[in-house]
Amino acid sequence: MNIYAISGLGANTMLFDQIRTFLPMTPLEWLTPEKGESLQDYAKRMAKPINTQEPFCLLGVSFGGLVVAEMNKFISPEKNFLISTVHKHSDLRWIYRIIGKTQFDTLLPEAMYKIPFAILKNFIGAKDIATARKIHNQMDAKHTKWAVGQLIRWQGNLRENNIIKVNGINDLLMPIRSDEITIRVEKGTHFMIVDQAETIAAIIRENL
Repeated sequence: MNIYAISGLGANTMLFDQIRTFLPMTPLEWLTPEKGESLQDYAKRMAKPINTQEPFCLLGVSFGGLVVAEMNKFISPEKNFLISTVHKHSDLRWIYRIIGKTQFDTLLPEAMYKIPFAILKNFIGAKDIATARKIHNQMDAKHTKWAVGQLIRWQGNLRENNIIKVNGINDLLMPIRSDEITIRVEKGTHFMIVDQAETIAAIIRENL
């Protein structure tokens, strides 16, 4: 069964290079957001390459998990694999939700969204520095600013009956919340889709 994968905030399909060696996967490329576009409308455009005539699964990493949740409003995957992310808005870190109630993020210039690599690699807990640096080099500040605004104001809630949710114990950006559906990964960080690709792939295979 094909898995359509959506990467995290600021990352491109390079994020899946390691895990694709273990799983049948079709990464979806980010699109340029249109002016004033909502996340749901954006998700509809992102979903156009998906062949819904055959059984399929969705996989979302970090912000990609929110896009997966929005896609579930109009397409029906067999399963949703959520990696290093949340499945309902109340699980977002409180600081994200507080900032989302303000307009603070909109006041920041795009240049502020190109986070220095030294800071980024520590926040995501990257061990594969070479891959993390390549991903950082291609980050688009305009897209990142839009995505941050969508994330901190997200009000979604994905039903739990077809979710396989995998979070790392050491994830600083999307910490584990108390629920019964989360599979916890020892030493897992926000970058575990790369650093622990074989472990994550094995969890996905077990649940396909």
